[in-house]
Amino acid sequence: MQKPYFRDIVSAENISVKYGDEYALRDVSFSVDAGETLCIIGSSGSGKTTLLRTLNGLQPLSAGQIEVFGDRIHTISGVQLRRKIGYVLQQPALFPHWSVAKNIGLVPRLLKWKPEQIKNRTRELLDLVNLSPEIYTKRYPSELSGGEQQRVGIARALAANPDLMLYDEPFSALDPITRTGLQQELLSLKEKLRKTTVFVTHDVNEAFLLGDSILILSEGRVVQKGSPDEIKSNPANDYVKTFIEGLHA
Repeated sequence: MQKPYFRDIVSAENISVKYGDEYALRDVSFSVDAGETLCIIGSSGSGKTTLLRTLNGLQPLSAGQIEVFGDRIHTISGVQLRRKIGYVLQQPALFPHWSVAKNIGLVPRLLKWKPEQIKNRTRELLDLVNLSPEIYTKRYPSELSGGEQQRVGIARALAANPDLMLYDEPFSALDPITRTGLQQELLSLKEKLRKTTVFVTHDVNEAFLLGDSILILSEGRVVQKGSPDEIKSNPANDYVKTFIEGLHA
């Protein structure tokens, strides 16, 4: 049966998160359209990672509500929700004693896919992230460079063909050359797959390169949301002006 279409894959309305007496997020609202890439940027401690964790149910809300795929997240079990979402971390956290193929096939195995289907999907994804299946299928994480490990992490997140992808500063631990290469890989994947994506980064140039829209956080609040061109031409305040001063021409 064909999946229902939701214009907003993600919708957050006045969400807040408190740790004790301190707010990590306060009255945050935004939405992400189907096929859109939203990049979230802000200074350290602005609430970027906390916001990402609310979207897959890892961080409970203190107030407000989030809908993902048309359902309020508190009505969905955490396991059920997260199996529909691909999640890529700064450190790919591959299982060290599992081969590349076994790491990529994790979620499909949990979903009871047939072995041949998992094998074919694994090879397809390795090709997609520019890692030759003939070379990399049987390798182990310790035999991979940082960039190769992150490619495998992206393939693993895509394995069950999730409707939503979340990235939490996935390239920040990589050297500049590897990082630039993976940014271009992600742009290519964006064109090929058109996945709805929320991408957290502290790098303003990375955000403006990858994002269809940008959400800027400061001290847990949204200070501006718009397209890269809108923000560059009409920054909301001095904080945004300062933040985007580092953009390459």
